[in-house]
Amino acid sequence: MQPPVVLYCCKGEPYRYYTAWSIRSLQRFGHSAIEVLVSTERERTFFAEHGSGVRCHVINADRQGYPAFSYKPFALARYLDTMPFQHAGRRLVICDADVLWLRDPSPLFARFGEQPWVHKITAVNPQDYAIPVERIPASNIGLRTIQAYARRTGVRRYPNFVTNAGLFMLEGGVFVEVLRSWMEKILSLPPEEMLMSEALLSLTYAELGLRPIVDHEDIKRAGVERSPAPHGVEIVPFKTAAPRAAGVATGYETARHFYGDQREALHRTAAALGLDPEGWRYAVPRRGFRWRVACRMSHVAERVSSRVPSILYVVDREGWVQAGRLRHLRRAQRRFRFQTLTPGIFSWLWRLGLLRRRPVYFSTWRILHRLHKAHPGWFQDEDFQWFLAAVTSHSNIGGGLDPLNPIPGRSPEEAFSLAASLLRRCKVVTVNSRILYELLRDAVPGLRCCPNGVDAQCFAPGPRAPFDPSRIRIGWVGKARGPKNLPVIEAARDALAPMGVELALLTISREASGAPHSARWMRRWYRGLDFYLCASWNEGTPNPALEAGACGVPVVTTRVGNMPELIQPGENGWFVAPTVDSIVEAVRGLQRLSQAEYAAMSAVMRSRIERDWSWERRIGAFVEALEALVAPSAPPARDPIDEPAALAEPVVR
Repeated sequence: MQPPVVLYCCKGEPYRYYTAWSIRSLQRFGHSAIEVLVSTERERTFFAEHGSGVRCHVINADRQGYPAFSYKPFALARYLDTMPFQHAGRRLVICDADVLWLRDPSPLFARFGEQPWVHKITAVNPQDYAIPVERIPASNIGLRTIQAYARRTGVRRYPNFVTNAGLFMLEGGVFVEVLRSWMEKILSLPPEEMLMSEALLSLTYAELGLRPIVDHEDIKRAGVERSPAPHGVEIVPFKTAAPRAAGVATGYETARHFYGDQREALHRTAAALGLDPEGWRYAVPRRGFRWRVACRMSHVAERVSSRVPSILYVVDREGWVQAGRLRHLRRAQRRFRFQTLTPGIFSWLWRLGLLRRRPVYFSTWRILHRLHKAHPGWFQDEDFQWFLAAVTSHSNIGGGLDPLNPIPGRSPEEAFSLAASLLRRCKVVTVNSRILYELLRDAVPGLRCCPNGVDAQCFAPGPRAPFDPSRIRIGWVGKARGPKNLPVIEAARDALAPMGVELALLTISREASGAPHSARWMRRWYRGLDFYLCASWNEGTPNPALEAGACGVPVVTTRVGNMPELIQPGENGWFVAPTVDSIVEAVRGLQRLSQAEYAAMSAVMRSRIERDWSWERRIGAFVEALEALVAPSAPPARDPIDEPAALAEPVVR
């Protein structure tokens, strides 16, 4: 029997390294029947140089708005449509990039023969299919996806499992049938309901009557699959492999899938197996305290001498706005690479002396302020010449709409003086609004204006109900903290309800470690609004206002942050005072708009975002600030603001 063809799907820079490691781990055992589907010519060139003779196909698969993890089925379907399929008589193994082969797979493949084999399975209690969807935990995305499909199309057969599709094997002819059925199911769901494509692959197995085989050791939640099925539901179960011969490894012992937070172990294992002589593991994202410490202690000299400047990016929490900014910086430029640190890890490594003379980008200056206050002797003047500090709001420096209360127990003058004395020591300081720039420009020599942008490709207009002035829906999202003015927002909600206006609040806990909803979920939420409201006392950038605006939603806002630079009253939004009466009066004006007037405002808002506020438009200022940080000496002073000089009205500071 011929060995199976192992087929990889690779998209994106980190995954080309993962795929190369996986291929090398497979080739160690003499397996050469390998093909790779990539998304760009650049990736094909990479595998031509580093892929040791594997066949590589460029597949430009349009995911049609579905999540990034859907690239694999879309790429495989495109592969079948555009190229003669030559593997109908052979077995086909679909392998994710983040799989390393730890043992010779030939005995494993021989054990299963022509049977469909799945690397790992999560057993499902058949009784769960009778649970109403509103009672399914949000974390159970597999069951939610199957229920969504069942509501739309109906299901005759259910699986008692959800596959881990990181590694599975089918006979070539069966693979074609499975893939086409799988794609039909994916496309039958709107993108926001397709939470887990692997659940729909499991549903395909059941519909076709295929019972994939899996080793007992590779079953998650083993035992629940024996529960009785609900009345009238046909269950197609998986099969457990027969006991293996001595010396033959299970699927998970043969091939290890390093998904999610296990990536740091993937990097270590690739290095330990000798799969990474080029040192790619230091150029790809990784997570975990021990892994970061090992990298800093072992390779700090290598990073300092690298031709590509490496910048330490310090964030309060990895899942929040600052991390999102870094994502766009990484995507939009190749001049720098970044290593993310939390304040705790930064402190530990700084005490060890491993971060001296390293460019450091503090994503908010308050991190540097807290460290300096807690450890007054840590930073010398020469250390500050390696620091970039970002000022992202008026918090702790005065200004905004409430200058008399910048920080409890301090006057505005005291707060400003303390902040400026620290900021002027840094080599570079960035602010993200014109108001902040004007506030600090005379006190901080290395100041640069770097307004935030918005992902205008993700946040874009979509299907929406026609504007109805008698049933207006306004939205607000934010943390429940003082500057956001939540009590006024809540009072405005109550005052607007008798007017037939809904004010929908999406309140985020102050302790939240990351964004509670995905960008895709938020895009759908914004599209359900007629207007977005910001009533803050101070902001640097009301990012939800930019995201809503990118979806074509006009914005009603106080004159905070960069809203005076975005909003043209009456054209794409309105300004209000941070009071209930002002908000209510503005909404009365909204109720007088016609559908044509509203459509024009929506179009103007989207046009402004595309022209001036996309990350592609804004990223250049950040790159210039980073170049100033790594430059041997500071560049000549200049006014870096490229926005129109005139504001509609003066702003109170």
